Amino acid sequence: MGDDLSECKLVGYSDADFAACKRTRRSVSGAYVELVGPYSRFPISWSSRKQGSVSQSTPESELIAANTLVRRELFPIQEALLQITGRLPTTELQEDNSTAILAMKTGASKELRHLGRVHGVSVRALHEAITEKGIKLVQCPTALMKADVLTKAFKAAGTWLELLFLIGIVTRPTGAKKKPK
Repeated sequence: MGDDLSECKLVGYSDADFAACKRTRRSVSGAYVELVGPYSRFPISWSSRKQGSVSQSTPESELIAANTLVRRELFPIQEALLQITGRLPTTELQEDNSTAILAMKTGASKELRHLGRVHGVSVRALHEAITEKGIKLVQCPTALMKADVLTKAFKAAGTWLELLFLIGIVTRPTGAKKKPK
């Protein structure tokens, strides 16, 4: 780490691959969390899990993935950093689905009101949890979604290598173009 912890923010990336499992049609949730400072980028956790129920849409599977990231990763890491530094870290939730972001910002969605019954995820409770802990929702371009590497099978080697580069596992592939910021 090249920065003091007080200069770093906690950034979580949440993604889902809608109906990824060919047999069950269940989606896969991916989460990637890192500490980011002016001179630092330090991965803290990552996960890839098949969702417990079948989703009916991409925004639905994205909200389930975001809920998993917030409750299983961001909240515990925020608490640990609060104990270490004495302050709640600035925290971002990076999401690439605009419908899911809108639902989390407003706390409601008529089309997704069944989430509580089917998946045990309340859009309103997710909205309140995020706003009470000061988590900033950020629209992440799909090309920069770091959790993407944890949700999908990639047939093109270049795409796979580019995602590995995003999370710092490999250096940029030779001849590869830089992704937009």
